[in-house]
Amino acid sequence: RLKHPLAQWAIEQAKARPLSSEHLIFRVGTKGTKVSVVQQLKGQSGQLQVNRLTVESMKRIEDHIVTCGTNRQGETIAPEVLEKLLAYPAENTTQRPIDINTSLQGQLERSKTTIMEEISQRNLQYFGDEVEKLDTWADDLKVVLEQEIKEHDREIQEVRRTAKVAPDLHEKLHWQKRQKELEKQRRELFDRQDEVDDRREMLITELEEKMNQTIEEQHLFTISWEVI
Repeated sequence: RLKHPLAQWAIEQAKARPLSSEHLIFRVGTKGTKVSVVQQLKGQSGQLQVNRLTVESMKRIEDHIVTCGTNRQGETIAPEVLEKLLAYPAENTTQRPIDINTSLQGQLERSKTTIMEEISQRNLQYFGDEVEKLDTWADDLKVVLEQEIKEHDREIQEVRRTAKVAPDLHEKLHWQKRQKELEKQRRELFDRQDEVDDRREMLITELEEKMNQTIEEQHLFTISWEVI
């Protein structure tokens, strides 16, 4: 089982192994199930490079294995075909230096761009959804606060009218005190509206920090290959 401690140990050991450049011969006739796109490579040779792209974004780490390769004529081989090829049994010949085809780097950059665009689009969708939720929350809360402010305005106007016609000083002071209390509550409601805006800005800042991306690239191996 992959999650078993022994399996995890074996995986980490395999990941830590340095891989030298080799010339591998793939024998497409040795696998029980034949894959047509790999069978079409029979008699061809070329180069293959595999890199790991680690992207940390939205407080999540994603690992992407990027495979690129060409045949001897310089024609690009689709990554999914190369991945299927690597599933076939192979034997390595004498280790020999490999002159890296410069087109592999171009393929690698295009693959990285595609991956980053997919992640950016996903993050953009998430960011838009979260901002929409924040706006809805802020608008709903402000509607409630505005209704309360209007109600306090109405009460203040009513208290003012009552205070004007109060028959004695004691009652007039009572209504003046009541007006002061209502005006204080009204100011607190305005403060709560400002708090809503401040809270929204803080949450937007938190979202922006989550959107920051850290990208790490690791070259895993490069081989020359031959299919027979």
